[in-house]
Formats: sequence, C-alpha cells, structure tokens
Amino acid sequence: MASSSSHNAHRWKYDVFVSFRGEDIRKTFIDHLFDDFRRKGIYAFRDDKKLKRGEEISSELYKAIEQSRFLIVMFSNDYASSTWCLRELVKILECKKRDHEYEVRVLFYNVTAEMVKNQSDSYKEAFMKHEALNRREVHKWKKALTSAVNLYSGWNLQSMSNGNEPKFIETISKEIFYKLTDGPLDVGENLVGLYSRADEMDLLQLVGSEKVHMIGICGIGGIGKTTIAKAVFNLLHKHFETYSFCEDVKGVEKRHGLVHLQKILLESLMNARNLKIRSVSHGIGMIKRRMSDKKVLVVLDDVDDYSQFEALVGSTSWFGPGSIIIVTGRDRQLLSVLGVEEVYEVELLKDDEALELFSLYAFRNKDPKEEFKDLANEVVNYVKGLPLALKVLGSFLFLKTVDEWRSELNKLRRYPHSKIQQVLRISYDALDFDQRNIFLDISCFFKGEKKDFVMKVLDGCDLFFATNIRVLIDKSLVSVSEDRLAMHDLIQEMGRQIVYEESEEPGKRSRLWFPTDVLTVLNKDKGTKSVKGLALDVSRLEVDIRSETFKNLNHLRLLHLYIGSWDNLRDASGKIHETKSGVETKVKATSKSLDLLSSELRLFCWPGYPFQHLPTTFYPDSLVVLDLSYSYIKEIWSGSQGGFMKLVSINLGHCHNLIKTPDFTKMPNLEELVLDGCESLLHVHHSVGTLTSLVVLNLRNCKNLVSPPNCTALTSLQILNISGCKKLDQFPKDLEKMKALVELHADRTDIKRFPDSILHLGNLQVLSLGQQEDMQTNSIIWPSFFTTKTHHLPSAALPSLSSLKNLRNINVSHCNITEASLDGIECLSMLQTLNLSGNYFTSLPSFSKLLHLETLGLVGCKNMEALPELPPNIQLIEAQDCISLKELPTKSTVYESSIQCFDFTNCSKVMQNQSVESLVTMLLPQGRIDPYKVVSLFLPGDKIPGWFSNQIMGDCITVELPAEWSYEKFKGVAICLVFAPRNRNGRKSSYGSIGYRFKNFDNTPIGVESPIPDSVFQYENIGIKSEQMFMCYQQSEPDWKKAKNFISVSFDVYGADCVVKSCGVRLVLEEQGGGGSRMIQWLPLPSPVEDDEPSLEDTI
Repeated sequence: MASSSSHNAHRWKYDVFVSFRGEDIRKTFIDHLFDDFRRKGIYAFRDDKKLKRGEEISSELYKAIEQSRFLIVMFSNDYASSTWCLRELVKILECKKRDHEYEVRVLFYNVTAEMVKNQSDSYKEAFMKHEALNRREVHKWKKALTSAVNLYSGWNLQSMSNGNEPKFIETISKEIFYKLTDGPLDVGENLVGLYSRADEMDLLQLVGSEKVHMIGICGIGGIGKTTIAKAVFNLLHKHFETYSFCEDVKGVEKRHGLVHLQKILLESLMNARNLKIRSVSHGIGMIKRRMSDKKVLVVLDDVDDYSQFEALVGSTSWFGPGSIIIVTGRDRQLLSVLGVEEVYEVELLKDDEALELFSLYAFRNKDPKEEFKDLANEVVNYVKGLPLALKVLGSFLFLKTVDEWRSELNKLRRYPHSKIQQVLRISYDALDFDQRNIFLDISCFFKGEKKDFVMKVLDGCDLFFATNIRVLIDKSLVSVSEDRLAMHDLIQEMGRQIVYEESEEPGKRSRLWFPTDVLTVLNKDKGTKSVKGLALDVSRLEVDIRSETFKNLNHLRLLHLYIGSWDNLRDASGKIHETKSGVETKVKATSKSLDLLSSELRLFCWPGYPFQHLPTTFYPDSLVVLDLSYSYIKEIWSGSQGGFMKLVSINLGHCHNLIKTPDFTKMPNLEELVLDGCESLLHVHHSVGTLTSLVVLNLRNCKNLVSPPNCTALTSLQILNISGCKKLDQFPKDLEKMKALVELHADRTDIKRFPDSILHLGNLQVLSLGQQEDMQTNSIIWPSFFTTKTHHLPSAALPSLSSLKNLRNINVSHCNITEASLDGIECLSMLQTLNLSGNYFTSLPSFSKLLHLETLGLVGCKNMEALPELPPNIQLIEAQDCISLKELPTKSTVYESSIQCFDFTNCSKVMQNQSVESLVTMLLPQGRIDPYKVVSLFLPGDKIPGWFSNQIMGDCITVELPAEWSYEKFKGVAICLVFAPRNRNGRKSSYGSIGYRFKNFDNTPIGVESPIPDSVFQYENIGIKSEQMFMCYQQSEPDWKKAKNFISVSFDVYGADCVVKSCGVRLVLEEQGGGGSRMIQWLPLPSPVEDDEPSLEDTI
C-alpha cells in the first residue's frame, strides 16, 4: 500500500527524541506535545520517564538519541542555561553528520532564530556563566547553536501559529506522523534511468486538471514497470487528498480474492481499519460512495485481468475531479480494453544506462574495471537493456576472474538473443544441486509463502535452506518482502519452464502445479517416481481419488492439496457444506481407503482428506508438516512403527471423527499441535507432555475432552487454548513450569478451581477464563488475587499481581468476581481489554491508572451500581443489562477520555436521576472526531428528544434541506432511533447491530452506510426487555456535497427480533455547532419550550 519503511527501520527504538529545557516548558507546552505524539501513535523518548537525573548522560541519554529517528531541538529562553541540553545538542549534530538517516528539526519556543544563532539576551547571560565553569566546552556549544539554526529547518511558535500552541503542536506532530506513515515508497537502490523515465510521462501536468485521468504503464517482465510506478507515485502523491499504491494485484487477487483487494484499497484511501465488505458488488458501491468527491491517486500494479480493474477502479466517474489512476501490466491490449486514455510503454535502457546499471552490480561501481570493459559491453549488448537481466547477470559475475567471465559469456552465446529467459537461466545453471532444488520449489510452490514455513519444509528435505536462500537472494533470483518469499514473474516463469522442459509428459516431471497436468496424472494414473512435488486447489477442480491413485508417486516430497477459496465450496445459500465428519471439497473418494502414499513426504497438506485412516504402510520418517484439517480421519498413526524426528507441525483441526492422538514421543521436535474442534476426542496422549519444543497447543472446542493434556515439560509453550472444552474440569498440572506462556485461553470449560500457579506466568499477555451464563457456578475457586483483599496479609503470603505485568487482555466473565477481587489491578499497566461481564460486584476500583485500557466489558453485571473512574484511552464500554447501574463517572473524567461508544441497553436506573440531555452532555467526548468513526450511545428510552428537529414514527424519515443549505456550513448529522422487542419475554429479542442508510433526493446513496459494529462481547442471553434508544453523531464527509432538496434515512436492527418504532435526524450546521469540532456542540440544551416536546405525529 501507500506506505514505506526505511531499510534501516529496525534500528530505531524511538520515533522522536526531544531536547528541551524541562524547568522552562515541561509542564505546559511539552506535556501537550507528548500527549499529541501518543495519540497519533508516535513513540517519543522522554527522559523524565526513562532516566533518573543522576544517570550518566554519555551512556544512557546518548544511546536514546542514537536510537531515535527524529531529533527535535526545542529552543526556549532558558535552553542555553542547561549544560545537559547543550551536550544533547552537540550529540544530535554529531549523529546527523555521521548518518543522514537522522532527521533533525529545530523549534523556537518564544525565542527568535537570531537570539539562538547570535547567543544574545538570555543566551548571552547563560554563556557568561558557562565561561566560568565550562570554558573548554563553550566554543563547541556556541558553534552547535549557530549550526543548528543555519542548517536545519525549524518551527517557530509565533510566525507559524501566531502563538497558538495547540495549532503549533498539531503542525509538528502531523509532519512527523506523515513522515513516519505516509512517506514515499521505497524504490530500491541503483536507480539508473528511473526518474528520467518517470519524467517522460510528465504526469505532473495533469495534477491541476479537473478531469479524471487513467494512465497505463506496460512492458515485458523485468523492465521496471513497478519501480517506475513507485517513482511516479512518489512524485505525485503530495498533490492529492488521499492515495494508495496497490502492489501485486494479480498475486493478491489469486491468494485472497477481489474483496480483499477492495478492502486494502478502501482502508488505505480512508485511513481506516477492519472495514467489512460483504461482496464484490458491495465493495464497488463503497468505493463509488466514498471516493466520488475525493481527489485521489491510485496505482494498481500488475493487473492481468479485467475483473481486477472492474472491482477496484471501474470507471472515472467513481472518483473526484483531478484524480489520477495508474495501471501497470504486461499486456498492452488489456490496458486498452480497460479504457486507459494513454499507455506508456517502458523502453529498454540505453546502452550507457545499461552499462552503468550492470557495473553497479558486477563491480559495485558505476564504471567497469578497465580489464573488464570489453566483456562488460558484450554483456550489455547481449541483454539489450533489460534491467532485471542486467542485475541478475551483474550479481552472477561479481568477483569472478576475466577467464571466468569469458567462459560464462561463451556459454551465453549458445542461447538465442531473443530468449530473455535463457539469460536469466545462466544464474540458475551456476547453482549447486541443493540451490537449484530450492529455487524450483519456490518457483512452483512457495512464492508468496512465509519464509520460516518454507525453511522448515525444505530443511526437512536436507536442502540447508538458510545458507542456500542467501545465495539465491544475492543472485537476485529471490527476495524477501514482509517475511514472505518473493520472486519476479520473469524469473518464476524461467524456473517453471525448466521443469516443463524435463519431459513432454507431465507424469515424468519433477514438479506439478498446473491444474490440467495434475488432473492428468491423478485421474489417469500417469505418475512416476520422477514427481517430487504436487499442488492442487481442491476448491476449484474436481478430482477422483482411488485407492491406487498415488501408488506410482513413491518419491513425492511435497503434497499440497489446498483450499484456495472457501467461497468455491459454498452452496447457493452461501453455506459451506460440512458433514459430521469433515468438509466436502472437490476431491471425491471412489474407494473406502487409500492404499499407498509416499513415505518420502515432507509436506502433507490435504484439508478435507476423505478417508478415515492413513495407509497402513505410510510412515514418512522425514515428514515436517502434516495438515489434515476438516478431514474424515479417525486416527493418524498407531503402533510402534517409525519415528517422526523432523515433524514440526500437525493440524487436525475440525476432524470431527478423530478419536485418538498418536504417541508424541516419536515427534520430539513438534512445535505446533492443532486439534481445534475435534469433537470426538476424549483424551490427548499423555506423551504430549514430553514435547519440549512445542510452542502452540490448540484444543479449542474439543467438547468431549475429559482430561487435561499433560504439560509437564512444555517449557517452550507460548499458546495454550482449551476454550470450549466443556467437560474439562481442571487445568493441566505444573502450570507454573510453562514460563514461556504468552496466551492462556480457558474460557467456557467446567473448571471450578483456578490455581495460584497462574500468577507465576510472568510472560502472559492474554488470560481468558470467562464462562457462559448457563455454565456459571458459585463454587468456582479463584487464584488469590481474584478472591480476597491482600493488604491485611503478610507481604510474602501471596504472589503479587504485579507478576502479571505483561497482561494485555483479561476475560473473567461470569466468574463470580466481587468488589474485593480486583484490588491491585492497577498493577496491570499494559492492560488493553478487560471483560468483567456477568459478575456480581456492586462497584469497581478506579481504572484511571490503566492508561492503555481501551475496551471494558461489563455486560450483565446486574449488581453493579456505579461505573469506575475511566482511563484516558478508553474507547468502548459495553454495560448492557446492568440493571442496578445508577452512577456514572464524573463529567471531568469522561471529558478526558477518547470514548467512541457507551452501551447502556436495559440500564433503566441510569435514567431515573438524570435526563437524556444531561447524560449526552456528560458522556459524549469533547475532542475532534475521526470522520470515519461513529460516536454512539445506547440508553433506555421510548421517546426521541425534542432537539431532534426531524422525527417520525417508523423506520424511515425524509428530511428537507434548509433553503440556505451549503455543504461548507454542514458539520455533521445526529441521528436517533427507538427500538423495541417484538415480544416482551426479554430473552429472545437480542440485537446484533444498528444500521442506517442515507439516500439523496434521487434515491442514490449518500454518506456513511451502517457503520455501527456488532457487539464486542457477544452474549446470546442479553435480551431487549423494553424500548431502547440509540443515538450517534457522524461528522460530514465530501459525499454530502451531492445532497440536494431533501434526503431520506432508513434504519434497521440487524440480527435481532426487534423493531424500529421511531427515528429522528438533526442536520448540524455551522451556526448551530460553533465550528462543529466538539461532539456535544450538536446538542443544544433544551429550552423550557423545548422541554414540552411535541408528539411524533405532529413533527415533520
């Protein structure tokens, strides 16, 4: 996407280091600046939190400077009086001089640049004192002050914002934020001829146009289309309101589908996360609505099918005036069909450019060595200016002698000049046996896969992956991007062509991946011992498997039958057909068993495996990965034959027939064991406790598991999941020995005693112990910190809750937690999500010190009378069915929070002592609202407040726009609806989410559609017992420019047996909202006249 990260990103521990005089500004400006950094996700070093003043500046503080990308020097009146600050400044300038990766900025806070540069006024006074005490350093300090002002751009409080500190802070943090997140894309190194080609396109001339332009970039593989597109993007992006670079469209669509591509595009353009797109057509509608008035820059890289274009940028009418859409691809004809107005065909490099690029790789210099000049020109003449071939050959010939060059060039002459793939193959021919096998496996099976996964599989083939992959990377045959293996299409095609050339008969080739070739071999028994690897998407093409299908494939190493798209397995109703035994794929078993599988398998991946047993002779002692998820298997291995020393991963998830697990002593190196959803499994073989390398043990939803797994020696275990094991009544023994445990999921079990040993798991980040209401029991025995106050006990009597200081997520729903249970919870300073739903406390301790807490679940806490003090970063509070709740946090506490949603459904007592107006004024936040987020509130109530000037009975309302309507004055829209259960039993009428849709006068969509998400804490038994009210506020967006005459709004309550009874809308204009920047400004407090609200029937 349109983001980049420096190749040195890993070196930075901090985003920002600020050098400032603490006594001068620490408690005013600097506090607000650091708060704004925090809100924007900018990690800034701050010495008053990180260091004690007595620590040695030369070691600790200097290290912090070296580890920060942005170095900000804040000059204030007393800055020069601090020797500490002056030494920081010297260090900062030294870092910048040594390495230009650092970004230095200076800030003038109530001082002028001249004062600092010339050391006048307070700076002069400070240096008079330094002359007496620090004479040796004074000259260096003065020079540093002058250099900082002369060399680096600065921010000046007075000149930039006329002394307005909030505006000044926003300018500073926004510039850093954009630098960190939306900087130009990385186009690599050795960019010979690149920007001249980008300039030839001259797209800057289109920036000021009101027309939407679609431009194509085409050319053969390896010519640099993607790199040129990135360069153009870097040149243009700053001229647009929003922008997105969609890389490898073809590959992403193949792996994840068009909906995923639409999601990537929209989230990038909207700077949003977790958008929900139901279908391609839904995604098209969202793109049209959200982008029709935005000036956007979109690059679609490597498009090879019309459907990709149609789903993402189908027409110029989808985007606002001045937008530019750039599409790259190999096929010029396809680009013409797509309707691009101009196709730029990338030309080969000129001879001098080609020689320079080749030399940069072959000699690490822009010019060839004298004795190699003629040979270098021969190479350039042969390659004909193809950039990728120049890089590959240059890397291949690097450090070779003249004689070796001549030999390799003679070899080159055997191939026709027109066959560029054969040029690339020269690097392949130079590989040894293992390197060739790795290269071909990646070409045929593993492009786009995670590097670590491939390393485990191919190391199991004794191919020494770590050593040999470096050779492939150095020769520019393979690259690694975001920890996944990448390979240029041209090189991949070369690798696959090598395999094609092995034989005209597919069954005699080493690797099979093309569907028709695989079907020929499997359906017609054409396989031979030559086949080493086979891959097929079993969700697309039907294949019949007989008992003898694999009998001739007795040297198979890699068998990868995979589900490329679950959508292909859905029936007409959209459901995936899953029997009691497993999922039905396109693979059909025509016999009751499989007679033979290769015992040389390293990768055995077959989801939906249609047989109940593996072949009796199948004991692959070199197997690395076994994935038979969603299959019909009952048991994988029995008896004492064989051993599986290389096996690292077993996935038998959702194998409903599985009744027995194997003896794990044969698998001492197993790292991952997934038995999720194995409903027939009663026990896990006790030998699982010997697996010292096991990292993941997933037994989720093994509903009939009656005994916990043996975890005696699981010292490497990081994730243990026994959630949903409803018959499990105790934890594994020796829990405290699992020191590496990061996630412990034990919710929805029959466990009634939770041991204190949990407190010894110091690395734990996720602890889920919640129950369901129908499983709740009063006999649960909790760890000490959940059952009793500890302040009256000896200090050593109980483990300290602070031992779990790394916890991020706690779920103790329906667990009989009482008031005293949470004493000391403020020790969990890293906590982000806390679910206390369904417990019996009447009040809670203050949560104000839980600075990272964002989500609080209190659903169904029927005895709770008051909410606790809230921390500043809380975003979501779900308190449905808290029927005793009366008191809310103080107004000042709520104002300081960043709340996005309060849900007080069924909390009738909340409304007894206060009006809707006072609640809204108290609860809705004061800060600016993200225009793509909705601030919402659920309350009991049966009447739309009178200050919603447009209201009506029913679920649809039409609002006439005022005569003076102007988008420029439109600040947002407030909506309200009352919904009620269809019946009154209070159980069946639960609700899932609220939806609303705006339509313009011509019935076309406008604004945001259904943005309210489902409940985070899902509880089926929380029902709507009476009328409830929902209200929210959404800031304006460009789509509203189309609004004319009148709009209509319709409402729904999704996933519920509820009905909308009435609804109201208020359009917020500038004169009503005072600028509209604060949430409560849309709420005019009702006057005495407004208190006498009209009936809905009388309201237009």
